[in-house]
Formats: sequence, structure tokens, C-alpha cells
Amino acid sequence: MTGIDDIGPEQFGTATRTGDGFELDFARDYPYPHDLVWRSITDPERSRLWWAETRVDPRVGGEFAVRWLNGRDGEPLEWLDGEILAIDQGRSIQFSNSDHGLLRWEVTPTPSGTRLRFTAQTTPAEERFVAMSLAGWHIHLDHLAQVLAGGTIDWSTWYAEYEPAWTALHEHYRGATGLQ
Repeated sequence: MTGIDDIGPEQFGTATRTGDGFELDFARDYPYPHDLVWRSITDPERSRLWWAETRVDPRVGGEFAVRWLNGRDGEPLEWLDGEILAIDQGRSIQFSNSDHGLLRWEVTPTPSGTRLRFTAQTTPAEERFVAMSLAGWHIHLDHLAQVLAGGTIDWSTWYAEYEPAWTALHEHYRGATGLQ
């Protein structure tokens, strides 16, 4: 990952207050085929490369459980249960997540590749988790770009390699949202 000053404004996510919660929103353009980006979200073999280990039953009412692979000690974290609430095969998927709320991924072909729009509707236990979540999703969407380009993420060394970037992003999002 490049330095925080090298990130274009279009790469940053936003947080909007929605009643007692927040909606986090990211839009990213990737110069890769639509079907590859879609599979990277919904196929457990591909999602584990950049995001998390997943268990997916791709139908409304089916399971979409997530287990983060970037635990501080290099070990995966606990499984977070989720259920698919809506799916438009190849275009969008929305599911609940026991820790992160309602997650929606929309994938749209563009002339130069694919636009991914990701939103998370969440009611965090504490507002400080909003900036933390923005930083985390930002890093994972950067990881997706790395993996699509043929790179890899070594989860066993994630903290040593990526915690400084996460910390800089967290500070940025704290300032951008005004939430500590």
C-alpha cells in the first residue's frame, strides 16, 4: 500500500449517520473483468485471498459466514454468522453479518473493467468503531486490487506488514468523520 498522501480522494469511503447507526460507503474501479471481481466476493476460494474465509450458500436465506484471517497473532478470528438477504447473480449480493451489520456488494461492468460499490449499514456498540471499520474495509478493498493484479496477502504476517497503513487510515477516518 502506498502512503496516505498518495491515495486519491475517490478511494476513500464515507460514513453517513442513519438514525442510531451509520452507512459506510465505498466505490472502487478495478481494471479487471466483471466476473472475476464478482467471484472474488462470492467464491470462498477467492475471497480468502484478499478479505476473509467465507462459507457461502448462494441463495436467499443461505449462509454467508465470515472469518477474518488477519488476527493479530497470525491466526484466524472467530466465525461471524450471516445470512444472504438478496442476491442478483453476478450483480449484487446483500447479507447480514453478526458483527458488521448489513453488507451489500454491487458489481457493474464499465468500459475499462468493473465498478464495485460496497456499503455497510451498521450500528456499532461504540461510535469509535466507525473509523476503525472504514480503515479496515479500505485496506481490504486495497487487498482486492492487489489480488486482482496477481499479488498475494500473507495473513500470517498481516499485522507487521499492514498495521501501519491501517493506523494511518484510521487516523484519516477519525478526522474525516469527527468520530473518535
